[in-house]
Amino acid sequence: TAFKPTPKSALPPGQVTLDEAKTAFDSGAMFVDSRKLEDYKAGHVESAIRLESSMFKTGDPPELGLIPRSAIVVVYCNGGQCDESENVAKLRGL
Repeated sequence: TAFKPTPKSALPPGQVTLDEAKTAFDSGAMFVDSRKLEDYKAGHVESAIRLESSMFKTGDPPELGLIPRSAIVVVYCNGGQCDESENVAKLRGL
């Protein structure tokens, strides 16, 4: 089956469409990949920083310091039933 993006009207608050993510990328937003390391290594958004919720178990991971507080941040995972991006965003208020 072909990929069909979820329409904006069907997304929960705080989630963005692919078009909105692309616009954010083109505007210089920071991207955080919250997927497992093997998924990140297989391919990720250019310049994305990898942070998954397990990395916060002992405090803030050093990678968090790479994200300026003033930056627009898009956190993503595998979509669908994956809630890892929401978990990471909540851990640090991104």
